[in-house]
Amino acid sequence: MSKCSGVRSQFSDYLDGAITGVAMQKVAAHLESCRKCSAEFERWRSAQHMLADLGPAKAPADLALRLRVAISQEKTHSTKQNLARWQVRWQNTVAPFLLQASAGFASAILLIGTVGLLVGAVAAPEQASAGDEPLGNASSPHFLYSNLGGNHVSDRGAR
Repeated sequence: MSKCSGVRSQFSDYLDGAITGVAMQKVAAHLESCRKCSAEFERWRSAQHMLADLGPAKAPADLALRLRVAISQEKTHSTKQNLARWQVRWQNTVAPFLLQASAGFASAILLIGTVGLLVGAVAAPEQASAGDEPLGNASSPHFLYSNLGGNHVSDRGAR
């Protein structure tokens, strides 16, 4: 029985001619001597003939169209197409607002600059000047209404 299972495992290769000549002769000799394996092999050969009679499989009528669609879809997933898709999204969503935003920013700068210029021109600070004597010209204090030192108002005029 083990010899039969070994031969049966080679039926497909035997039908396709994919085994060596020596192996083919052994399978053929076994098929002549073993009735069960011969019947099994005839079923294999019958199945092979039925498949051959079917002929080649016909391609669906819309196969060319489906292939073109699949290829087109694969092309759209390329890096270049992704970049083009992002560019279109940018132009349709962000770009229109950029002009308005830049015009608003320029207007704000112009307004703030004008207000700053007007405030600076109208509300110019006075020059700071101290009416103090320089330190080299310092003198002792004079009290107008004091009894100390004899400096009275009336004395002052007498000096």
